[in-house]
Amino acid sequence: MSLRATPEAVAREICDAWLEGGPDPAEKAVIDKVKTIEEDARHGVNKPRR
Repeated sequence: MSLRATPEAVAREICDAWLEGGPDPAEKAVIDKVKTIEEDARHGVNKPRR
């Protein structure tokens, strides 16, 4: 799909629908791991990653 050929109203609908969706429950473990890594980085914790 070409964005240049997409009318603004349709593009807004696509974006709104995409932003309304939540994360896939199957990805919860990965999301939690990334959150932990980000929180540790904010607090200066340097843990080895597996």
